[in-house]
Amino acid sequence: MRVDMFGNLIGEGEDATFEILKEMSGLSENPHTYFPKIGIYRQLPVSYVYDNEQMKYLAEFHKKSSIDIFLVTAEDEYNPRLCKIAVRVEGKKGDLKMQRQGVQKWLLSKWCQIVDIHKRNCPELFKDKVNEKSRQELVSSFRESRVELPCLGEMV
Repeated sequence: MRVDMFGNLIGEGEDATFEILKEMSGLSENPHTYFPKIGIYRQLPVSYVYDNEQMKYLAEFHKKSSIDIFLVTAEDEYNPRLCKIAVRVEGKKGDLKMQRQGVQKWLLSKWCQIVDIHKRNCPELFKDKVNEKSRQELVSSFRESRVELPCLGEMV
């Protein structure tokens, strides 16, 4: 685990996941202020995604949380769920963290597709290695989540 230049905690596997998604998708990394323009975002605050109605009922912890990696692959007003994907890199968890993640997943599912990357299924990825094995683990996680990433074409 490390802290990035903005004070965000970056967990195991997150750097490799980000680099692979960036490479495979061809999306450029964008700062939060560009959201929701096409691109790939790191540690996107949930306040950018949830609406005011959702935010007013959340506990402070949830209001301060972020999404590990968020992809916007196309601006499609007719089918926005196909172009916004939250990628959550899930390492070890206790009961409280699992409950909090469950709330986040439920709220996010109303706005975008979700891919959870689990340590138990992606051991190479969680070593923060970018290689063929970690790429395949990531693609497998997308398949298991039944999420297509249009810009990856046949890879997913």
